[in-house]
Amino acid sequence: MGVFMVIVGLFLMVLCACTAVLRWNELRYRKKGLPPGTMGWPVFGETTEFLKQGPNFMKNQRARYGSFFKSHILGCPTVVSMDPELNRYILMNEAKGLVPGYPQSMLDILGKCNIAAVHGSTHKQMRGALLALISPTMIRERLLPKIDEFMRDFLSNWENKVINIQDKTKEMAFLSSLKQIVSAESSSVATEFMPEFFKLVLGTLSLPIDLPGTDYRRGFQARKNILKTLGQLIEQRRESEESHKDMLGYLMRHDDRNRHKLSDAEIIDQIITILYSGYETVSTTSMMAVKYLHDHPAVLEELRKEHMGIRARKRAEEPIDWNDLKSMRFTRAVIFETSRLATIVNGVLRKTTQEMELNGFVIPKGWRIYVYTREINYDPFLYSDPLAFNPWRWMDKGLESQNYFLIFGGGTRQCPGKELGIAEISTFLHYFVTRYSDYGYASKPQPVYKPMLDVKEEPLSIGIEGIILCKSGPKTTPIEGAVARITCLAVDEHGYETAPFSILSKPTDSRGYYFATLYPHQLIRSNLKLADCKAFLQDSPLETCKVATDVNKGTTGAPISYSRLLHNKKMRLYSVPPFIFSNGY
Repeated sequence: MGVFMVIVGLFLMVLCACTAVLRWNELRYRKKGLPPGTMGWPVFGETTEFLKQGPNFMKNQRARYGSFFKSHILGCPTVVSMDPELNRYILMNEAKGLVPGYPQSMLDILGKCNIAAVHGSTHKQMRGALLALISPTMIRERLLPKIDEFMRDFLSNWENKVINIQDKTKEMAFLSSLKQIVSAESSSVATEFMPEFFKLVLGTLSLPIDLPGTDYRRGFQARKNILKTLGQLIEQRRESEESHKDMLGYLMRHDDRNRHKLSDAEIIDQIITILYSGYETVSTTSMMAVKYLHDHPAVLEELRKEHMGIRARKRAEEPIDWNDLKSMRFTRAVIFETSRLATIVNGVLRKTTQEMELNGFVIPKGWRIYVYTREINYDPFLYSDPLAFNPWRWMDKGLESQNYFLIFGGGTRQCPGKELGIAEISTFLHYFVTRYSDYGYASKPQPVYKPMLDVKEEPLSIGIEGIILCKSGPKTTPIEGAVARITCLAVDEHGYETAPFSILSKPTDSRGYYFATLYPHQLIRSNLKLADCKAFLQDSPLETCKVATDVNKGTTGAPISYSRLLHNKKMRLYSVPPFIFSNGY
């Protein structure tokens, strides 16, 4: 009995200590003007939940705190933005107090000169050097012939074999880039280079804990080995004085044709950047394209028709050229749709260089901002039937140029290798679909994560929720009895836009929480389809707090973009960021 009481006592002590530590950590970050949110444990924050739950962590936090909230992930206090318009503003205005904010492990392993880490004039110099390597002219004249030669050889002899497409596309992405960088030596260095590169990639995705056996330590050691290999290669080329028509040869030039002259250390970091940035995106997009094509025979048939048409104009072993690549319109659509639906990159990180105000909140200097762009890919207002694999939607060029097209980033840091990556994937798909007319799964595939599950049996009602607060000086309190207005545009069966219509929410409860419902029969009866909805502040019952503010677009209209499915209620629930009334002073 005594032993049992001691165990219970120890358990209660540990529980109280953990609660106290969590409470203390929350109080540390309870500063005036910060966004709502939780910070988790000291040092580790909420990193474990962030990595384990993935997109569900973001959805749960958004449901509690809106689309702009604070957290502590990957070793740093972070503000997460899931607001499409704010994300676009951040990406387009990097110079205004924001610089790249990638995790320390990535900065350590990719190098201090890697293009994702530098900013200002250094970023301009490194980006200029990179763009010179992968310009349309370079792709047309030098890179595409190398890509074609590699893909023809790489995709040979796959008949009647079980292929691990994930491993093959990873290998393909790495070796294709290596051939473009060091054409003559690619075969000789690939064997020792490839395993070190894979360790480097794992190290960048780990916590920066420098202990034996950790991915970070192995990744950092892999960087040292890669530096040694590339350093020796540069010295050998310099001693031989031979001319090499590849990326490394161009970077090593010191004549007038190379306007962006780099040091050896910068050249090596540039090479690592090229290998790293293209590896994950090209390999994963290629793998998922193969899966989606198998699952959608009509798409596969349309793609094969496009590529068979190209082959019909050529001799048996004639390579594809620039004109062939530009004619692959449906292939480009397949690549965009695969990138959208599979969401290869969830978002980007920025860091504040000074205290700054965003979305009505004050972000301290040195905090990271996670520009989370994943959910916009499944926004039904931007993409009709967003969970369907429908490449035909991209045949309209307007979709590629719309403001919220952030699949390849945005602003001055839009992916510089976008067109090179498209060229690699297009060439891979060309030889894949023209050589292998039939393929299937060797075993039942693992389910692919989908952000939402759609219910087709009957139309879903739409719910809109949010919070309305009163701000008086530094104090913010919920308002009971306040009302929000939801205004929507719709299109009829002929595609014509109707006059806007509005509904009012139920009055807020004691927590300031409001809810509004739009029922499907309101639209179906009139053969209407929603095109756009926004939420506005409508009314406050408090005479002392009745001035509507534009915090989170309370007066100009908050776009209703992000949702989750409530299966038991047959409802798609949209969450709106908190709205603010003030006393006018």
